[in-house]
Amino acid sequence: MMNSNRIESLAVNAVEDYFTKIERINPTIPVGDKEPSWDGFLYLYQDDSMKKETLIGRIPIQVKGKQGEFVESLSYPIKTSDLRNYMREGGCIYFVVLINDRQERKIFHRMLIPVELQNILKGKEQQKSINVKMKPLEGSDDDVYHCLVDFYRDMKKQTGSPIKTLSLKDLVDGNYDTFRFSLSGFDVSKESLESFITRKAICLYVKPMDANASDIPIQEGRCFLKLIQNVKQIVSVNGTDFYNSFEKTFEKNKVILGIGHCLKVAFDSQNPIEISVNIKLEATELKAMAQDIRFVLAVIEKKSFNIGDFQVDIPSDDESQKLYVLLKGEYARLQRVEILLERLHVIKGLDLSTMQKVDWETMNILMAGILDEKELALNVKESRLHNIKVGNLMFLLIVCQQKSGKFRIFDYFTPPSALKLISPEGYEASKYAVLNVDGYVRYDNIDFSNILPSISALKAKHEYFLDYAKYEVFNMLKAYCKLDGDKEKSALLLNTSSGVIDWMIKESKDADEKLAYECYAYLVKFLKNSLTEEDIATLNGILYSDKGDDSLKANVALLLKNKSAFDVFYSKMTKDEIEGFKKSPFCEIMEGKR
Repeated sequence: MMNSNRIESLAVNAVEDYFTKIERINPTIPVGDKEPSWDGFLYLYQDDSMKKETLIGRIPIQVKGKQGEFVESLSYPIKTSDLRNYMREGGCIYFVVLINDRQERKIFHRMLIPVELQNILKGKEQQKSINVKMKPLEGSDDDVYHCLVDFYRDMKKQTGSPIKTLSLKDLVDGNYDTFRFSLSGFDVSKESLESFITRKAICLYVKPMDANASDIPIQEGRCFLKLIQNVKQIVSVNGTDFYNSFEKTFEKNKVILGIGHCLKVAFDSQNPIEISVNIKLEATELKAMAQDIRFVLAVIEKKSFNIGDFQVDIPSDDESQKLYVLLKGEYARLQRVEILLERLHVIKGLDLSTMQKVDWETMNILMAGILDEKELALNVKESRLHNIKVGNLMFLLIVCQQKSGKFRIFDYFTPPSALKLISPEGYEASKYAVLNVDGYVRYDNIDFSNILPSISALKAKHEYFLDYAKYEVFNMLKAYCKLDGDKEKSALLLNTSSGVIDWMIKESKDADEKLAYECYAYLVKFLKNSLTEEDIATLNGILYSDKGDDSLKANVALLLKNKSAFDVFYSKMTKDEIEGFKKSPFCEIMEGKR
């Protein structure tokens, strides 16, 4: 067992020897020093001459020795009073030298800048000492030197107590557009800039709005950056293209290639020969998952994939072959689901994260009933319409009892035989009339391509076909106003409405009626935000012509956002006309998008 003086001497000598061999650093560490909180300094110079004219500055240090076997990580108790002194003076590098029985030495250290000292002390101010994590002192001489230069610069920026800081959450929530950090020692001949700035710990600062104010450090202290790039380059296997881009992530000493939502290939940024492969299917949307599985299956078969012309070889083992068999079965199941959704005219993506056990059971029933056309024993009593929810999707289906007593399942919009929907007035209506507004919003198996043919077929049935067409158009436009975030269905509702309106304009024989339908066409353009200057001129012409009644002109004024004109025509309406105007679908739609 060594005495304390011997331990201190060995520890100081280890630190002094380590830094003496690094050019531009001069360690000054007196043995037996009695100065409170510090043992000496590391002097930093701009060049190898180490003349006082080239002095950058000095960093206070504390050195402690500890007997014990070597370990990879270490925590060491530091007196709280010392930590306060370090923060007040701008920081310190704390060294702990581990000395084993053979008097071999391993140096651990912690670079304590004020913002980190503040975090270490928080909530522990009354303790006599605080355990502080240390890490081994390692790296090339050049890296160590520049790391000290960066530390010295951060010391000077953070001197003073207490320090104003911002958390990472503050950066996300706040209105900050300028962030700063500084690193020294970049050599473009040795490594890429991305590798350089991601392998070194940095202090991130925020530039305040006040140009004269000092930069504000982030609360979390020294951290490592992660750079993520979306690289536009074809990813293929054996000549088949799978993706148009991939994600390239630079993080501490690593580069990670992310392909789809399924494959990550990581390699050391300094030694790209050795790679590690991680296959993990993380897609939540059905089509993306199916695509990812196809890609993984192809990669396992080929044992490689290409990024552009560059081939990335993937090692194969028993586990990858087991995965291949498993994914083959899963891909076959997902293919059947895709076929079913295509048969049902579903455009919305199936969110796999919403699929519980009962949803998969329902999906299996639908595939058996619709794809395989099987008669099924279902827990229903009679033939009728059913709302069927599967995950995030809702279907309107017909369940029909067969002679066997079992049931067949059909898509409502493509039934096995012609359906007739009779309105309360006794006239045949389009089968889409059953949807109303909420149905257009709710159901995901609507066949939009058949709406116009279904409506135009009413022309041969009765003279009121245009009224029924108008009813359907306004249902679709009201549904559009109620949708939130479903861009594909929104586009279908507007485009289908536009097609039906164009047909109505051609079919109409009455001038006033045709003018009203033309206003509906402009309403759709208004909702698409695609009114042209020519359209606006035409609408202004209607506004100040003798065509149309006050209600129609009030609608035109709404499209033009002409409040004064709207007030004029609104004031001309009778009380009954005003009530009718307020309840009109046109007004409802404009209010819905206001």
